[in-house]
Amino acid sequence: MCQVESTRILVLSSEYRDTGSYMRAYQVARSLASIGHSVELPAAPPQRMVLRMEMVASALRYALTSSRSRFDVVLAVKPYPNAGLAIILNRGRSLCVVDVDDLDFAYREGWSSRAIRLSQSPFPRQADLVTCHSERLAKKLMELHALDPKRMYRLDQGVDTRLFDPRRPEIQQTAEALRLEKPKLIVNLCHFDAAADLDQLTWALAMAMEEDAEIKAVLVGGGPLLSRYRELVNKAGLRDSISLAGALGPEEVCELIAGGNVCTVFYAERQANLYRSSLKLREYLAMGKKVVCTNVGELADFSPYTYQTPPDVAEFAEELVRVVGIEKSPRAKRGSRYVRSRFSWQCIAKAFGAELEELLQSCPHA
Repeated sequence: MCQVESTRILVLSSEYRDTGSYMRAYQVARSLASIGHSVELPAAPPQRMVLRMEMVASALRYALTSSRSRFDVVLAVKPYPNAGLAIILNRGRSLCVVDVDDLDFAYREGWSSRAIRLSQSPFPRQADLVTCHSERLAKKLMELHALDPKRMYRLDQGVDTRLFDPRRPEIQQTAEALRLEKPKLIVNLCHFDAAADLDQLTWALAMAMEEDAEIKAVLVGGGPLLSRYRELVNKAGLRDSISLAGALGPEEVCELIAGGNVCTVFYAERQANLYRSSLKLREYLAMGKKVVCTNVGELADFSPYTYQTPPDVAEFAEELVRVVGIEKSPRAKRGSRYVRSRFSWQCIAKAFGAELEELLQSCPHA
């Protein structure tokens, strides 16, 4: 067995920066670097472009980056062809890892779904290691791609517990001012695209506001459908009650969560949602917030720490009204302890880094 003196890791995001997938790539890279690995994360496109041309631009950048230097590990977060090309180019000379964080094809129907599935299918089979965030998704991937269980690794969806910490003095003053101004504020982090069930959430918020006029809401995030939802809110006469804040920086997001009364996750009953792992749920709970969510997929596993309903708009709205009135929530406190101990990126990265080093010790790519 040979020794690996310095592990050089290239992390590639298949998606643009304003997505949860990019945040996963960023946190994996940042956390691995924090425990001593040499990690490079090339700049991803800032936003989605017409005809998904950001995929073409990033494919060229990633191919050049991965070929100009020798990396011990090349990790593609989402198996789209732009990052997948680097996996193909580095087969046999680097440990190639593909991280699958969603069933992307399940968010579409017809030819669009088939095209996404076809574009992604080669890369998990080409990788030395396939990572994903849950046993449920791992079983589905093994079924879809005939993968050997020995090539699978559970890389949990984590949260930056140092950033999402309600005790940080940097956010306390702003958060307190927000609580005084809007004591019944509902906060939802989202990406405005086809993966989000925002129609149902918007109508649930509207129904809750009919029941309690003091309730206000802020939806935080960017994405290709942001302008559509701004128009929807305006047409529904909810402009003064539901604010669409757009994409915000990490500090502003923390301030909003800290200042909010309740945070939300609405997953509808559809195949794609059965295999998701919610980053925002972990961020809410890490901040010690009350969370109202549906009981779909992974969310049901968090039932001891959240307030859950079936994916029904009326029931969700009713629960929002009820939970807004809860002053002290032992459930939220338990959730904070659980998430901070179980899903800290720092702990997840240590285990993952050890797995990579163990695989590299056999030197199959030397």
